[in-house]
Amino acid sequence: MTSEGQTSGLDPQISGLLDQLQSIDQSTLPNDDVRVQVLRAAQSLCHKLETPYEWIMRRTWQEPTFNLCLNIADDVKLFRSIGEVGGPPKTVAELATSTATDPGLLARILRHLSGMGVVTETTGERTCYLATEISATLATTEGSSGIRHTAHIYNPTFGHAPDYFKKNQYQEPNDARNCPFQQCLGQRDQTYFEWLGKAENKSAENDFNDLMTYNTRHRKSWMDIFPPEPLLSDAKDPNAAVFVDVGGGAGTDVVEFRRRYPNVPGRVILQELSSVIETAKGNNKNLTNQDIEYQVHDFFTQQPVKGARIYFLGSVLHDWPDSDAKRILRNIAPAMKKGYSKLLLNENVITTPNRYPHISALDLTMMVLFGARERTEGELMEMLMQEGLKIVALHSIPSCYKNVIEVELA
Repeated sequence: MTSEGQTSGLDPQISGLLDQLQSIDQSTLPNDDVRVQVLRAAQSLCHKLETPYEWIMRRTWQEPTFNLCLNIADDVKLFRSIGEVGGPPKTVAELATSTATDPGLLARILRHLSGMGVVTETTGERTCYLATEISATLATTEGSSGIRHTAHIYNPTFGHAPDYFKKNQYQEPNDARNCPFQQCLGQRDQTYFEWLGKAENKSAENDFNDLMTYNTRHRKSWMDIFPPEPLLSDAKDPNAAVFVDVGGGAGTDVVEFRRRYPNVPGRVILQELSSVIETAKGNNKNLTNQDIEYQVHDFFTQQPVKGARIYFLGSVLHDWPDSDAKRILRNIAPAMKKGYSKLLLNENVITTPNRYPHISALDLTMMVLFGARERTEGELMEMLMQEGLKIVALHSIPSCYKNVIEVELA
């Protein structure tokens, strides 16, 4: 067998290996843990096979123009026009009509999107395009939010970052009001989140919230990493707080908690700023106040719910420099009941050597946007200790890069 005529004349053993590789897809693997192991092995193989020249050309042309194509495709709603997986093939002319786009421009964009695996290009009398799982996801508001937020926020900030570091003698930023994001804006009077909260930036805030919701929904739940049943077995009082999601965004985690544990007695509380609470209520209209309580709360102020069984911070600390992250912890610790309350942190943990480029990429993103960071286990342990807390256990599973850090009063 040959793949697009490329394996002709190869050693039979290598040809057979290529055939095996071509036969692998998600449906051929037994579970997600195995899929992740195979994916990481394939990524490692790509690093070993790619020459320096190929790496430079990919970074110089292939990937920047890929971003260009994604941005235009999102603007003209191209992925919605292509349709769902299994739908009929669409010609360039058909797609140009439905997107009000010049056919010549669209053909060039589709060609590159096909080469990058976002859509499938068919051959025959007419070139046509079919949807993939990726393009179908990008056709949704949540799935495409990352494209818009990257184009409008991340990339401009990354572009200003080298000048910022040069002007600051290449010092690590540790101030949420003085990092590359503020230089990109040309002002220093507001943090990233304060900027998002302004009325004129509502579309950026919507994209950010959609991106965070998509991220939470499609990664492994923290409850898969650390099932909390042992902490819930003694829950008896319906008036006691059993789960408090501090800074829980649109409420994905509290909704999932109630879905999994509908009969556990006790209050389940989402704490957020007022504008986010309103969004959460709108997203969760099918739930009653008995299912979830909505509480306006700023985690830089004293925690109002005392003695809860579980306080939860989901990807909160990595948004803040150490000084601010300690303030968040400092406001929760006094509310905890010694020997009973647990603080669960759902955070990335940096490993040595770096096994997860996704985490190191997030670490740099946190730095330029917030002056914040992802942390090692040792850094988390030291920060918690300074606020009278200690790590009981660090929970992880192979198929998820995030961890659940189980914390209690020291």
